[in-house]
Amino acid sequence: MPPPAPRLGTVLTAADKAKRDALSNLVDSYVEPYLARNATCADAVNKLFPGTFDLGDRGWVQHSDENPPNFRNFRKRGQTKIKWDHLAFRSFDCVDGGLTAVAGVFERFGYTEQGELRFAEKKVVARWFAPPDEVWAKDARGEPLFPRLFVSHVLVSQLSSEAQAVIKKRQAYCEQKDTAANCCRPDTSPKNEDRALNAVEIGGLPWWDFDQVINLPSYEQARETFGETLEITPNEYQTLQKESEYAAWTLVHGHRLNHVAIGVHGLFVDADVTQTTRRFPDLEHCVSFLDLQMSTGGGGVVKISPDGLLKQASTVADSNEFTFVCDSPGVDEKQKRQSVPGCYVEFVERLPVDAQKRADEKARPQFVPERERRDGFETQNADAIFESTFGREQAKKENEYVVSILPVVMHGYEG
Repeated sequence: MPPPAPRLGTVLTAADKAKRDALSNLVDSYVEPYLARNATCADAVNKLFPGTFDLGDRGWVQHSDENPPNFRNFRKRGQTKIKWDHLAFRSFDCVDGGLTAVAGVFERFGYTEQGELRFAEKKVVARWFAPPDEVWAKDARGEPLFPRLFVSHVLVSQLSSEAQAVIKKRQAYCEQKDTAANCCRPDTSPKNEDRALNAVEIGGLPWWDFDQVINLPSYEQARETFGETLEITPNEYQTLQKESEYAAWTLVHGHRLNHVAIGVHGLFVDADVTQTTRRFPDLEHCVSFLDLQMSTGGGGVVKISPDGLLKQASTVADSNEFTFVCDSPGVDEKQKRQSVPGCYVEFVERLPVDAQKRADEKARPQFVPERERRDGFETQNADAIFESTFGREQAKKENEYVVSILPVVMHGYEG
């Protein structure tokens, strides 16, 4: 049985409004840099929400250390507010508490853990969290304003000794910085989630040299001044990539937002509160409309849970340039700069749990409350979505590999 419908018409207190604004700003602090660095993700958002974001005359461009995203021009237009289905992050279990570092940032606002997923072959564990179940975190209809949270980490102890050495170098660096901070400021007791939040504000890597960054006049200047500043060599990256592409991605991106997900069932033709007609009858039509390079990791474009109620698809990750450090003689700047997988965007359709409501929605796609739809995540779907950043998917994109979306090869549907 779905939970009872919320009482509407409640007037928010000043304290509740402050909570709503603070959480909204937190979400934006992750999403805006993500969109500015990943052109395909930004393109998808602007196709579904035209005019939502504006970068002035520069448009959406591929960013690098020499061509950093101009955050001063990155502003949301008007009052359009996108409701993301979920945000996803990756991490190392031995650095800053692994997935708990980012989770802790959101738990301060009332996020609650709902379940755990394990991916034995990838040596990854994930947990998902529900947004606050409070009046201030819902819209006038009682629908959640804030996204679910999907956080994961790789189990470093299960990797080879060579891979572990690469990661533990970063672990030692973070622990050394925390020890120094405690010695210098014993009254503040820095927490791992503080490091996670600080890291995303200046680019995502918790093993950056914060002593240098915080001495700059502003975080904005830090973004524009610093590239990936702690030494990461091509050999270190390749050591992880051969064994765990998940770990290699995390080495160069850290606590950056890995992807956002957009709930297709929450897109409507009309802009008013009635929300009577869905923009797309299903996920397949939405993906066809977007006409983007989609990942077929795990088999097929659309991944469907065994119960048939959770459908997911994702783009192939964009490519980002990363500056590696290499002291070998004869290595020029071009060899130091390499393209690495960046971020992607996911699309989700959560079908109504009740069979009759599913039938009614299929006959006439319309508004169904989120609390009556399929919640949570599915291991086999998530396992396939992880591969959106993997090399074989990147290779397909670079070779202009075209995937036909209609009809779609379905994955994992039983029944």
